[in-house]
Amino acid sequence: MRCLALAQAWQDSGGTVAFACGDLPESVQQPLAAEHCAVHRIDAASGSSRDLEETRRLAESISPRWLVLDGYKFGPDFQLTLRDVKWRLMVLDDDGRHEAYHANVLLNQNPGAAAVLYGRHMHGSRMLLGSQYAMLRREFLQTPRKAPGGQSVSQILLTLGGADRGNLTERFLTVARSCVPGDCRIHVLIGPANPHVFRLREVAAKMNRVTLHVAPSDLPQIMASCDLAITAAGSSVYELGYLGVPMLLVVTADNQRPIAAALDHLRAAVRIDELGTNKSADLPSALESLVSDPVRRAECAAKFQQLVDGQGAARVVAALSESSGVE
Repeated sequence: MRCLALAQAWQDSGGTVAFACGDLPESVQQPLAAEHCAVHRIDAASGSSRDLEETRRLAESISPRWLVLDGYKFGPDFQLTLRDVKWRLMVLDDDGRHEAYHANVLLNQNPGAAAVLYGRHMHGSRMLLGSQYAMLRREFLQTPRKAPGGQSVSQILLTLGGADRGNLTERFLTVARSCVPGDCRIHVLIGPANPHVFRLREVAAKMNRVTLHVAPSDLPQIMASCDLAITAAGSSVYELGYLGVPMLLVVTADNQRPIAAALDHLRAAVRIDELGTNKSADLPSALESLVSDPVRRAECAAKFQQLVDGQGAARVVAALSESSGVE
């Protein structure tokens, strides 16, 4: 989805975009087609030698100005093989996991990202670091932002990633429903790849004041209607933060831990402590504290809106144009 945001901004600047994808659900193909992006399927494991070969062959046939890699399996050798004088290479990164980076431009849009994260692992790369580069899709930029504030919480959003294979959603829903105000509605948001969709439909149907949304078309409007969100510390935080929704952050993957820590340190969100393997253990006290503290919620919303102003994708496009010598 962040690559789609970049694609929209690149097209707005007059360019064209082609996606090279492996496993691609129909729900993701549809928005790419709606944006008139060409889609090329690569039948290979991400980061494999076959993936590299097919990506290289595709790039040779398209002759792009920029080739963009976004995936955890695209390590130093993969990058180095794709770096070429025929085009320029940008790598999207979240946590500095690789021992070396060979891109012309490296983008880490997460709060707290700094050059020290990459140290001596860079080889001639320009770095775009920090949440001023957070890329949002057009549908969010066209949704009115909420003014920080609000004295009560009547609508809560629960979203723990598009797939959530461990079904943390059900666990958190059960806990949250037991400690939210009695007149509060909980909106549960899941993606089409969630393997527990039938179970969650069954659970939600038995609960009062719970609405389940499966890959809704009006996602920004649903988010903006909520007064508080319980969310995984992934890319959805930038969407919610831009709209002005205060958040409790849950770490559901290792790469989310520095994002949650940075946002908590900046007082732009509240991280839920992880207690062993029980990720929901701290939810009741954290939720009750934030629900009863309108000043803290307003502070979180205001801080996050300062971090993410919606111009991130445009800034990235401008940087790519500068780096390729294009006005």
